[in-house]
Amino acid sequence: MELLLSLSSSDRRPKCQKIYGQIRDAALSGRLRPGQRLPSTRELATRHEISRNTVVFAYERLLSEGYLEAKSGSGTYVTSLFLTPVGGKYGTKIRPVEPIALAESVRNLEKWVFTPPFSGLPYDFRPGMPTLEHFPLATWRQIVARHFTRLAPELARYDAPAGYRPLREAIASYVQRSRAVKCEPDQIVVTTGSQQAVDLLARLLIIPGQSVVVENPCYPAAAAAFRAASANLCPVPVDDQGIQTADLPRDIRLLYITPSHQYPTGVFLPLPRRLQLLRWARDQGTVIVEDDYDCEFRYGSRPVESLQGLDQSGLVVYIGTFSKVLFPGLRLGYVVLPASLIKPFLALKWIADRHTSGVGQRLMADFLLQDHFEWYMKRLQKVYEQRRESVLESLDQYAKDHIRVIPSVAGLHLAGWMKRKVDLTRLKNLAAESGVGIYPLTPYFLEKPRPGLIFGYAALSPEDIRRGIRRLGNILDTLNS
Repeated sequence: MELLLSLSSSDRRPKCQKIYGQIRDAALSGRLRPGQRLPSTRELATRHEISRNTVVFAYERLLSEGYLEAKSGSGTYVTSLFLTPVGGKYGTKIRPVEPIALAESVRNLEKWVFTPPFSGLPYDFRPGMPTLEHFPLATWRQIVARHFTRLAPELARYDAPAGYRPLREAIASYVQRSRAVKCEPDQIVVTTGSQQAVDLLARLLIIPGQSVVVENPCYPAAAAAFRAASANLCPVPVDDQGIQTADLPRDIRLLYITPSHQYPTGVFLPLPRRLQLLRWARDQGTVIVEDDYDCEFRYGSRPVESLQGLDQSGLVVYIGTFSKVLFPGLRLGYVVLPASLIKPFLALKWIADRHTSGVGQRLMADFLLQDHFEWYMKRLQKVYEQRRESVLESLDQYAKDHIRVIPSVAGLHLAGWMKRKVDLTRLKNLAAESGVGIYPLTPYFLEKPRPGLIFGYAALSPEDIRRGIRRLGNILDTLNS
């Protein structure tokens, strides 16, 4: 076939790149056959009224990459290596490729990765979004400037998979003091967010087909990580005092729990259940993964000590994060490991990504070591307490006939059960039309879903919280009238 090129001005690439790309695609698709002779560079340049050098550059690249071959005294030809065109026979349309087969453990996994997209609505109650308006940006800029007046060699090299040593020491000091976690810096591994810690633990500890206990409702991204590791999920119901420890099954490899602020209901696991849970784990050697995702904020009482701090058997793995309390884009978390898990976990971490960003770790280390972090948490405590009160007051004023708030004294969100039957999908759509982003609790259940809503309040001002819940209350009144 004749070589036809399109050098449209709407395509802003250099002409030599256009020529290269079109000849390459024609050879791969079979529109140019193996052994077919191409026009000379002079002929092609004259035909398209372009510089011969432009064509020469394109031909030379195609020759160097093996798409064309030159025969002395004869001309330039499509390489004979293309015995058949990629994708089908000559002169026929390329047959669509069959879907690539997936591993059994990850089929339909996307439905478990429940991440509501940011809607851009003025009153968006999406959970997990901290405020940025009070962030000490000037201080953060000073720390950044200190590290980037020059590119230090340590920032340009591969880092240790466990993480930057001063940061691990700062984390150890912080969690010992604030959460009664029992640890040394060598037990701490810095991860790319808490989700990576969950994923690596799933790969480290789960043998395909073994059972893993999760709360019901639960954190969907953790459940997805366990499913991807071919675990058999065993959901255990949550009531107003957290996971129902009396219902815990036997022969369980791992249990994932959010005891200090159950996700998503927000309830707290009291001491009697914590002790019962630890006895159950000790009796059968079950590893407990404690996710303390927003432990910094507690209202009306002092922060509760960690489950890990009560453990006498070395079976609790503690996960913390800075992404939830500072900003999600930071992607910095950490895990506190029992001694027996340190080396294998580090090997998996090295395989996954070598190490978490050394830049972010050094910035966070300075932020912690210079006491900026704890000062900022104290400031946010007052801000979030005011916003939490605004949610409670607004729900009581505008939606008390429709929503029963679940008691919670910690974290960055509140949740509530619906008192009346309502189509939550329709409610969500109507609320969005009114500028309010609401999020049903049903997707957080693995079985027996219960209708409710979750209200993330950290990123909204008290005024916006009141406006949003007032609009929601008006919609609920209309639906139930």
